[in-house]
Amino acid sequence: MFFSKRRFSVAPITSVEELADKLVNYTWCTCNGFDLGGMLFLNDSSSPDGAAEFGVVWHGRQIESITFGWCKLAQAEKLIRECVDGCYDGSHLNMHRVTNTIQSPKEHGRCGACA
Repeated sequence: MFFSKRRFSVAPITSVEELADKLVNYTWCTCNGFDLGGMLFLNDSSSPDGAAEFGVVWHGRQIESITFGWCKLAQAEKLIRECVDGCYDGSHLNMHRVTNTIQSPKEHGRCGACA
């Protein structure tokens, strides 16, 4: 993760299709994230109007980083499915444990990254 001190407002997502739609078709504050069955997709973009870069975190470790801002819907669904299916282990990222604060939207309230 580029922004190791950022705290995230993480919302639950119920399907790969729903997550792909949200990541490809919407713009998010840099403190937003999503939880798909325990796998976190955390906004690691430098600004809301930049390319939407999300760190994928599984069991406290980043396993991938995907620029969804450059994806079409079908490609985003494929990449998310690959993450869920265990195709990535994070070894190519040389990343350490992710220690960002993860909160529900209600707990998060507002921060400097909120719109």
